[in-house]
Amino acid sequence: MDKLILEDNLPNGTVQKREIKKITEKETKDYRLLGQGFGQSFNFCLYLGHKHCHNFRKRLAAFRILKRNKISEMMEDATGKEFEAVEFYEKK
Repeated sequence: MDKLILEDNLPNGTVQKREIKKITEKETKDYRLLGQGFGQSFNFCLYLGHKHCHNFRKRLAAFRILKRNKISEMMEDATGKEFEAVEFYEKK
């Protein structure tokens, strides 16, 4: 996945689409970290962002999927299932 498209239903009945960019570690210098999500799917990680970050949907501008992460590795060891870690960013 190279990008994410968010669709917001506006009060006037229209739908606003926003593209959320997948970034590299080098590109993170242009962004401010909102938080991390850990789960068995990207969508669950996204849900955690919505649940734990104020105005997450409006602030979200980019994400980065971490290849190996200590927390996701611990969760995999404990459950025997695959986990992923995703960092979410807003523009500086």
